[in-house]
Amino acid sequence: MEKTLKEIYKNVCSSKWDLGRDESVKDRAKKIIEFWGENTIINDVNESMIDGLIVELRNRKLSNATINRYLSALSTMITFCLRRHQTYQLERKPYISWLKEPKHKLRYISRDEENVLLSLLRSWNMNDDADFFILLIDTGMRLSELQNLKVDDCHSDRIILTQTKTNESRGVPLTKRCQAIVKRLSENKKPGQELFSHFAHWRPNSSWRKVRKEMGLENDKRFGIHACRRTCVSRLLNKDVPSKAVQSWVGHKDDRMVERYGKVLSSRLMNFVDVLED
Repeated sequence: MEKTLKEIYKNVCSSKWDLGRDESVKDRAKKIIEFWGENTIINDVNESMIDGLIVELRNRKLSNATINRYLSALSTMITFCLRRHQTYQLERKPYISWLKEPKHKLRYISRDEENVLLSLLRSWNMNDDADFFILLIDTGMRLSELQNLKVDDCHSDRIILTQTKTNESRGVPLTKRCQAIVKRLSENKKPGQELFSHFAHWRPNSSWRKVRKEMGLENDKRFGIHACRRTCVSRLLNKDVPSKAVQSWVGHKDDRMVERYGKVLSSRLMNFVDVLED
């Protein structure tokens, strides 16, 4: 078995990253391999090389959070080999110096922002793009989960996600507007086809950048596509949906993420402020 980063990348993709993960993690892994060379042997990767990678990424003016995403992709490849010792004979995992990330305020999409976003897209005749983001907002799906959603996993009132980040299937209820979107997009498509098979995978990011610029939010880097998922969580929590149900809805393994959303956006607490009035 080849132990080069090039071959290991292929193996990790086929066993993990191709199964519902965002394409960005694969892009970061490829850039790491380009930096070190595709024929680099995994056993030769050490702390000094990793420190050099961090310096290079900092020189590219990347944020600590972004650099940590690169390190995460690297860590996944190393762990993949470590757990297959008989194949790769990797004795230890080199220490990775994770960078400290500032705790930014979580970004959500307000109702007004959602209305503007959708109105702009529809005014540009980008109706499928608008529907794509409606599905993200109302279901809390990850971008890759929606991109990989198959027609035969769509039902009249729910969808069944089988290609997820956690590799665990889950069912997600559909709002009435999402039911109409799914019904329309399912027409004239075969069961095994992706619901958005007519969309290139780069399209959502391109559309989002265009509408964000038009809204004057191009410098608000936290106003990204993932804000759709956070918005779904926050809206559910603020309608008093139990956190465990929300966790199941969006497929969070760690309930601390749901708790974080609840702490940051806690407008439902306003219902109890009267108890402090004299």
